Amino acid sequence: MNLTQSMKKNITLRRTGYGPLALTVFVGLSSGCATIDPPEGYIKVRKSPEYDLKAVSARGNVIALSSRTNADRDAGLDFWAQAVAYQKVDVDGMQLASSEPIKGKIGQEGVLFNFESGEGQAKTTYLVALYVTPSRIYTVEATGPASELAKDMDKLRKAMTSFR
Repeated sequence: MNLTQSMKKNITLRRTGYGPLALTVFVGLSSGCATIDPPEGYIKVRKSPEYDLKAVSARGNVIALSSRTNADRDAGLDFWAQAVAYQKVDVDGMQLASSEPIKGKIGQEGVLFNFESGEGQAKTTYLVALYVTPSRIYTVEATGPASELAKDMDKLRKAMTSFR
């Protein structure tokens, strides 16, 4: 959704009585204020310079939210999804196991990537949920040993789509 479409959606929502909420959400995401609900069984760790939120499980799985400036308002979700896939597959050497469209808690469109690397006991899963606004790029990343992360996949997916 581009900025014009988002503004039209907000105008429509205002007419139906949801305007203040929609405007608050739009302004919040545009200004970089975003969060997720950590999965059950994960504890938040101290805020670090790299992440807006980071949580870990007792088995060593990690989930983290980060944001950065979108330097070009025209660089939308499609552009950044291609960039993430290129970086992880062509540069980092991971395999793309799957990717699918997702929506955050407030309807923000995104993409969920599932990357893998290694084999056997050393196999690692790396999930990336990507959300983009005209001014910000948000990633929710989760990683851990593939066998351990698989046990939390439903909880991690729920956390990644709790983005707001």
